[in-house]
Amino acid sequence: CIYSDGVLFGLICDNNFYVKVTESGKAILKEVILQSPYDGAKVYFYIKDVDDRDYLTALIKATIPALPKPKAK
Repeated sequence: CIYSDGVLFGLICDNNFYVKVTESGKAILKEVILQSPYDGAKVYFYIKDVDDRDYLTALIKATIPALPKPKAK
């Protein structure tokens, strides 16, 4: 799991990168590929282009604000 300020926004499974589905993230994507990272998981955006640092930064910056904040413990 990949977190930022307590917000889970992505996963790395079997050497593949996945980002939670949001409308703001979808607007940034070069190619929309929806996949489950493992059996029984929710669908995530599958990110093929993991070498473009600016692209990933823009995607993550667009995704995180659209996700719910973690609940206080």
